[in-house]
Amino acid sequence: YVTLALDVNRAAAEQRLNHFLETYYAAPAKTILARQAAYAGPIEGCAEWLQRWIEAGAQHFTLRFAGGDQLLQVDEAASKLLPRLVRR
Repeated sequence: YVTLALDVNRAAAEQRLNHFLETYYAAPAKTILARQAAYAGPIEGCAEWLQRWIEAGAQHFTLRFAGGDQLLQVDEAASKLLPRLVRR
């Protein structure tokens, strides 16, 4: 279970992720990020981050998108993120 905020602008992605987590959990983002897997930034970096989880043995992911246009993010993840992931 990972929360993603995909954006070429890492600062904007981090801001969206933090706002989403703080609103959803009514707690500081820093506290939530210490307990949950999350990524904010460009797709390329997200692919590298998820690939490390795969290489460590992850077989399934549940992707949750932090705010914004969630359907657009699902489409973008399906077309640009998932094809970059490789099981070795």
